[in-house]
Amino acid sequence: MVAVRFPVMRDLLPPQVAVAVAGAADWTGALLPAERACHTRDYCAAAAARAAEVRAVGLDAERHRDLTPGVRRKVCLLEEEADLARLPGGVAWPTVLFSVKETVYKVWHPLVGTWLDFSDARVVLDPEAGTFTSWIAPARLAAAPVTDPPPSIGGRFALDADLVRTAAVLVAR
Repeated sequence: MVAVRFPVMRDLLPPQVAVAVAGAADWTGALLPAERACHTRDYCAAAAARAAEVRAVGLDAERHRDLTPGVRRKVCLLEEEADLARLPGGVAWPTVLFSVKETVYKVWHPLVGTWLDFSDARVVLDPEAGTFTSWIAPARLAAAPVTDPPPSIGGRFALDADLVRTAAVLVAR
């Protein structure tokens, strides 16, 4: 397995972003059915920052396990599948890619206000640095209803035996 370089969500984000992480012991009320169905029942994180410093922030956490073949086909572009095949073993890389694309969407949507499909973002992972870069498809950029959609979104990821965590920030201009 790739060494864990950034073991907690706080370490994936810059200091100007506030992060809160809650575990199962922090919940006192009953979860809604949709909340119980989530992949990460025992983990919850939230981030916030001043708009003057951060344009957008996104984060995601997923269980570190293989995706089903059907989900993998929906998430991974052919080029990404080829990239994943060259990465070190012992990691559920398609799940990392899924989490990255969820994070990218969470950065994209508040800024642009449109859907971003899994096929609209091309992701490259750097396992040694624990970073990723995602490029948005030119057709999606051209169709954006805003004048300055982000053409690329970069961030960091962390792995342990149980969780994949991803986070990205676009700083304010």
